[in-house]
Amino acid sequence: MVADPHGANLGLIFATHALQWRHLRRAGLLDDIVDDRLYAGNAWRLWSLAAMFLVPLPVGFFRPQIIPFLWLVAGGLLMLANIVRRRREGREHPEVSGADGTMNP
Repeated sequence: MVADPHGANLGLIFATHALQWRHLRRAGLLDDIVDDRLYAGNAWRLWSLAAMFLVPLPVGFFRPQIIPFLWLVAGGLLMLANIVRRRREGREHPEVSGADGTMNP
């Protein structure tokens, strides 16, 4: 019986896709990226999110060990973009809405 390395690579790719999607959703990044109420500058984030999931497919087909590194870099860039956007809007911590740093407006 001969092992199918490409089938194993595809399995690894889709498994890491699922894990990355779960971590992005937990971190709240997907909500901010997909939310249509945010400013129009989010188009580049949608493209970067798509690239984060599509670019590793051909690379990972031959070198699956690179995929976690690519997603680590892409996820880090998305988080930095989210932090910069929130600081520009003056809401570094969106759960704190009051002037005194509490939940009271």
